[in-house]
Formats: sequence, C-alpha cells, structure tokens
Amino acid sequence: MARKAAHTVWCVSIGIALLVVGVTLGGWARRAFRAHGQPTDPGRPTLALISTGVFAYSRNPLYLGGIAVVVGPALVLGLPWMVVL
Repeated sequence: MARKAAHTVWCVSIGIALLVVGVTLGGWARRAFRAHGQPTDPGRPTLALISTGVFAYSRNPLYLGGIAVVVGPALVLGLPWMVVL
C-alpha cells in the first residue's frame, strides 16, 4: 500500500509541475507574439518569424504548453486515457 501512495505523490507532483510549466510556456509565447505585433489566432497570418525568447528553444511553445496543460491534470487526477488523447 505504501508503494501505491508513493507513486501517487510522484504523479501528483509531476502533474502539478507540468501544469505550471504549460501555463508558463503559453504565457511566455503569447507575450512574445504581442511584443512582435503578431496574432496568436491560428486563422490570421503572421508577418514575421519570431526566433527569440521561448521561440529560441521551441518552434511551437503554444502547442507544447497545451500538451503539458492536458497531461499535468491527467497525472494529478489519475486519468491515463487523458494522457493518450
């Protein structure tokens, strides 16, 4: 029983960390878009390539942050099917 409790503590800790990282990445990417005058709406074209800030490390930080925001709560709530989605 103690092994399952330890596993749960790790899953919750990692899940919360992923949620925080995901929200941070999304906010950082949106600020970079705003600073360069680019839209975050996928239906509107961008006119410039951003390669500084978070975009120096990831080409799609909004997608990466979104994935972390979905996987984090899935780990916290113990929903493996949500990780697959």
